[in-house]
Amino acid sequence: MDRFVFSMDSHVVEPRPLWQERLPAHLRDRALRAERRDGYIVMTADGVDMHRMQVGDGNSDNPRIGGTNPQLRFQDMQRDGIDAELLFPNLGMMCYAIDDAELSFACMQVYNDWLMESFGAYPDTFVPTAVLPMRDVAQTLDEFKRVVALGYRSVMLPTLPPLGLRYNNKEFDPIWAYAQDKRIPLAFHVASGLTPITERGPGAAIINYQRLGFATQELIVYMVAGGALDRHPGLTMVVIEAGASWMVSARRSERRAPVLREAQAQPQAERDPLQPGQGHLPVRPRLLEDDRSHRPPVPAVGLGLSAPRRDLPALTRGDRRRVRRLRAGAGDQGRYPRRHGRAAVRRRAAAARTQARGLTAQATQRHRRQR
Repeated sequence: MDRFVFSMDSHVVEPRPLWQERLPAHLRDRALRAERRDGYIVMTADGVDMHRMQVGDGNSDNPRIGGTNPQLRFQDMQRDGIDAELLFPNLGMMCYAIDDAELSFACMQVYNDWLMESFGAYPDTFVPTAVLPMRDVAQTLDEFKRVVALGYRSVMLPTLPPLGLRYNNKEFDPIWAYAQDKRIPLAFHVASGLTPITERGPGAAIINYQRLGFATQELIVYMVAGGALDRHPGLTMVVIEAGASWMVSARRSERRAPVLREAQAQPQAERDPLQPGQGHLPVRPRLLEDDRSHRPPVPAVGLGLSAPRRDLPALTRGDRRRVRRLRAGAGDQGRYPRRHGRAAVRRRAAAARTQARGLTAQATQRHRRQR
């Protein structure tokens, strides 16, 4: 029997004139939009170019990918082996990068209304994710309640919060409490919030890409060490498109916490960010991540759940092969053993050497026969 495959990371493609048509009249000339310029798609709002992407990926402006139309999307999902999806914005991700607070919030509300209107009629297939503002707690909570009333079961917050705000601030507790009460997961998509483009010199492409993982590590540290997850034990976080990069900082925090406590470093966290000696976050059942490689969960770090991501429209042939294996119940078990200890590494290395010697011997025999 095939497994049910749920994509943790799929994106819609908003209609081009969405914000120009739906924003209040006094904001429409500053609306969020995408423009083609010199081989790039430029994302702009309020006269500011916020991000650009090269054209030529085979998907941009192609209505067949089902980015906007649910019926076309059903066809794509059937072809790709996907049963259901968690939906995120495309151009709408730039709402967080708009400096003007009024314009940014208005763009978010337009997107939230359109997304539920377009995909809300298919709750067994699509889980739309609302975009929440994060500049004012009262405003955030009001919009949170509004989108839940519309039928949303998931909301998105920026991985990189606006300048001056930190996720260890207890002023955010009403938001965490409402999410916990309504059992709404908080999704943090990579590259959301402040622009991740901070370096433009040599090696900028790799440096900026790596910084995306650093931001996720920082997010997890703030939420755990700051006590938000301890004060709200039923709160669920979902880390999207960042893999397991947060484990690096989690492990470092685990080792350093006893030293800082002994040195009486101030201010102290409300409790140890990790449970020393047990090797897992105290929020184990509530910290989820998407894992493009579909590797089995790693017991050593207490990862209770990982899930595949389709990342429409960036799905590759390799991704489709992994999804087919996942549906068949195989996953990547054969390529990624559950055990990662030294003994397992030595066994795999020995097996690889044996296989290499066998292949070399076969090649030698073929060469001799040809002579």
